[in-house]
Amino acid sequence: WKRRSSPAAPGIQPCQAFGRTLSAHPTLFNVLRTLRIYAVSIGAFFALDLVWLGVVASAFYARHLGDLLRPDVLWIPAILFYLMFVAGVVFFVTIPAAGSIRRAAWTGALFGLVTYATFDLTCLALFRDFPVIVVVVDLVWGAVLTGSVASVGAWWSRREALNTSR
Repeated sequence: WKRRSSPAAPGIQPCQAFGRTLSAHPTLFNVLRTLRIYAVSIGAFFALDLVWLGVVASAFYARHLGDLLRPDVLWIPAILFYLMFVAGVVFFVTIPAAGSIRRAAWTGALFGLVTYATFDLTCLALFRDFPVIVVVVDLVWGAVLTGSVASVGAWWSRREALNTSR
């Protein structure tokens, strides 16, 4: 880490944001802190996506994807996706944001756009009659969801850094 003040938390060094100067066992402290950020981010992602898929957009997906949708969710692949995706958000977005909620929101939105595009644009390329409107809505949702989750993780990281430095 380059020694500089974080724009989100004046006076707190980025290395301090992850506990390097706050513990006699910095590696363990960083792992535990990262796991707490991960847990908060998993909760936020699951809650937001469940509301989106179960309430807000369920009729939209049923109308546009019809026979492609399963009548029941296969939970093991869904949970594996959540665990892996949120790990990527924490590792590639939240931790590099060093407590900056604004940076986490924008880089999270970009990360979400790119990762959701991987699925949606592949479906558009490979599946006959895959609806373009589903691609557009999914890309927007991926950006909003991931930006929001990364922001929650950055907020938690910043909160912990400020509480630990007192």
